[in-house]
Amino acid sequence: MKESNKRGTISFASAGPNTRTTQLFINLVDNGRLDSMGFSPFGTVVEGVDVIDKLYMDYGEAPTNEQEQMMQGGEAYIAKKWPNTDKILTARVEGGAAPAPAPAKKSIAPTVKKTQPVKGTAEK
Repeated sequence: MKESNKRGTISFASAGPNTRTTQLFINLVDNGRLDSMGFSPFGTVVEGVDVIDKLYMDYGEAPTNEQEQMMQGGEAYIAKKWPNTDKILTARVEGGAAPAPAPAKKSIAPTVKKTQPVKGTAEK
């Protein structure tokens, strides 16, 4: 069953058919019109939708042509241009496959093999 961009679903932004960007958004309202445009939801906010409703929204939803400046300037650019923007500091993904175990840490100590003394020399 294909998911729809309903309120509370999380989608990747799209630049057209068969594309994805690294930008994510949470649908604040039902946006079924985005389904045919390639915006595929991949998750749903299951707790805390009331918190999303409290995010600063006065900048509106108009797209910006400042993507390049945002990428180059990062958080400092965004903070200067849109100082009231809220930030997500922590997020947790639940469900799905268990995470892969962390790789075992390798010892950084060198491996030393003791050799037998060469005939005619003394071991100290």
